[in-house]
Amino acid sequence: MSREVINTYQLEEILPKIIDYEEENYYNNIGVDSNLEKDLLEDLQMLDNKYKEITKSVIIRYQKIVEHIKQTRGRKCQICQYSFIMDNGNEYCEAHHIQYLSKNGSQSSDNVILLCPNHHRMFHYAHDAVFVDDLVDGKRKVLIENVEHLIDFS
Repeated sequence: MSREVINTYQLEEILPKIIDYEEENYYNNIGVDSNLEKDLLEDLQMLDNKYKEITKSVIIRYQKIVEHIKQTRGRKCQICQYSFIMDNGNEYCEAHHIQYLSKNGSQSSDNVILLCPNHHRMFHYAHDAVFVDDLVDGKRKVLIENVEHLIDFS
């Protein structure tokens, strides 16, 4: 694995370069890489958005299943019961697939837990703090930072 060193500069260091960019020797005297200088000046002059066309495959999510789960489970985080009212009058919660769809997880209701945004981020970015047990009699034990929660999936 290679590492790339990125230098950061204060505005006071860069501003003289922008103002005096036509003076070739100025940059050489202060040791600024000419490619970095060129990139910076190009970026500053590029004000219009550029677009790139990308083609990718995505998993089709069946929103009717998620909507049904939200209706039956009360549109609240199944860990802390938090929700807020959106402008459309609905309570807000997020559906999380316990076994990620990208890793062949199912879209069935026993693979979906409703979470507030904070808990949802924890499920994605704090794997060591979150443990989800197997489904037993329609319930799962979920440990979050060693606090046990029994979640009903029926």
